[in-house]
Amino acid sequence: MVYTMKNDVLLFTSTNCPHCAALKDSFKKLQQQAQIGHLSIVNIEQHPEQAAEYGIRSVPWFKIAELEFVGAHSPKELTYWVNNADTPAGIRQYLVEQLEAGKLQQTEQQLKRHPDWMAICIPVLADMQSPLQARIGISAIFESMAGEPVLEMILAPLEELLASDDARTRGDACHLLSLINHSHAKQLVRQCLQDPDPQVREIAEEAIADSPF
Repeated sequence: MVYTMKNDVLLFTSTNCPHCAALKDSFKKLQQQAQIGHLSIVNIEQHPEQAAEYGIRSVPWFKIAELEFVGAHSPKELTYWVNNADTPAGIRQYLVEQLEAGKLQQTEQQLKRHPDWMAICIPVLADMQSPLQARIGISAIFESMAGEPVLEMILAPLEELLASDDARTRGDACHLLSLINHSHAKQLVRQCLQDPDPQVREIAEEAIADSPF
């Protein structure tokens, strides 16, 4: 028999929370169905120190694997997240939803805690179906990290985007490559000067003019 690891869940509740009881019941059912590993339920009134440790300001608040959530969620949503919270597709969906909700600062903090998630963000830029707010948010986060060594995590996936048939995608990749302080990234930006699209070439020219290439 093959055993697979199930995601653990940490749920914070309070006595007067109108949504906490339903979430608690949903997680207990998922545990009975062996869809989650360990379930921890903490009442913030009894353990305010634990709530402070996680910076919790409202409940229900819960964490599945490394993903953090606030507010009421349907049983269908919970089932999805307990089964996908540790997958690239699940993490990508989570980041997109966070950015759509305007949680830019929180998303940036999570990416800094989990730099391996950065490469998961890149396909969002190439997906024409991605929400505009998510694409803008990803670019803004990476711009705030300009020059930091951690951005080398996205060098390889950005290089792949330069082969896209979509000029917008190539332009986004060129711009983000210009934020990476690495010789190969600089070389790729210079190559964008030969791009068939004038806007991509303009992005490369501006990047080279603004940085010591």
